[in-house]
Amino acid sequence: MSTHAYVLAGDIGGTNSRFVLYDLNGGPHRGEGHGQGGAVVYQNDYHNHKYENFTLVVQEFLKDSGNKKPKTACFAVAGPVKNNVVVLTNIQGWVIDGHALEKSLSIAKVKIINDFSGIGYGLLTLEDSECVILNKGIPKPEAPIICVGAGTGLGECFLVFNKDKSHRSGGYYEVYPTEGGHTDYAANNQLHQELRDFIKKQHNSSDRLSVERVVSGGGIASTYDFLRTKFPGKGNPKTIEKFDSVPFHERPIVVSSAVKARECPLADQAVDIFLDNYGSEVGNCALKWLPYGGIYIAGGLLPRYLDRLPNSSFLKSCFSKGRMSKFVEEIPIKVVTDGYIGLRGAKLLAARMLNELEHSQTSQENPSRSRL
Repeated sequence: MSTHAYVLAGDIGGTNSRFVLYDLNGGPHRGEGHGQGGAVVYQNDYHNHKYENFTLVVQEFLKDSGNKKPKTACFAVAGPVKNNVVVLTNIQGWVIDGHALEKSLSIAKVKIINDFSGIGYGLLTLEDSECVILNKGIPKPEAPIICVGAGTGLGECFLVFNKDKSHRSGGYYEVYPTEGGHTDYAANNQLHQELRDFIKKQHNSSDRLSVERVVSGGGIASTYDFLRTKFPGKGNPKTIEKFDSVPFHERPIVVSSAVKARECPLADQAVDIFLDNYGSEVGNCALKWLPYGGIYIAGGLLPRYLDRLPNSSFLKSCFSKGRMSKFVEEIPIKVVTDGYIGLRGAKLLAARMLNELEHSQTSQENPSRSRL
């Protein structure tokens, strides 16, 4: 009888799919508090557009792995998930159906989750060294946790602790995705009001603007565009030329490079405005959930600007909540520096599912043997 306990985790984007096959019996078990339990058996990335459907990608990965047979799999996918199914709008013909994959791949349990939910579960695997503390706060065990992450868009999710005496830790956190990034943007000063109106015109919106339009990579690009329009002659001509020569989705990189090179004052101002609005939104989330378990800031943008945070208005805007400010100041705030946190979250869920399968198959099994 095999002593292997294979689980498959995947992080599925619009362009590439990244997979890792783990053997939970192949390395040190370190529990839900860490991300490195078990051993990596095989990992690889695949370009999605080479395949007619997602099943073919997974089949090729499993073949490349030596035809290993995972018992469970979890895929974190960039898209809205409903009933364990997600449709990838930017890849024609791609519908990822967890139950269909169970049958076609002969995997006992396959779960499809939103990519930001994967990040939320990945928080449970973090080491202290994988975070930068922005606010120490006063953490409370088993309190809610939230994750906010600006990148291409603005993701937000929250984690709630479920008490369970049969669990080795007395319970576990579950992640709940939200669409908080699409709530209304609230401008806090005259310049921000002008920025709001500028971006509304960009998107042909006459009534409202979502916070994601401002707090995201696209928001940085739009803010720079606004500033060079409002303050003609103050930008570096070379930066502006480069900015205008690339597609919209590449413009945040131009701004970031200009900030790093210290070549354009308007790029610096755009990032400062972004950090101001980002901090304000993090504070808004703090008021909604009172997450004394911690606020974790993920996504690819904030780690680029860690050196600017001490002199930025990020925390000031976060804490500036009137008579509620003292409550926000007591909440721990950390920046996640690991770029593969979503994949680690998918692994954690795959391991949980394996644990549930083993319990259902062997009703007499001692609960203390649970991996997670």
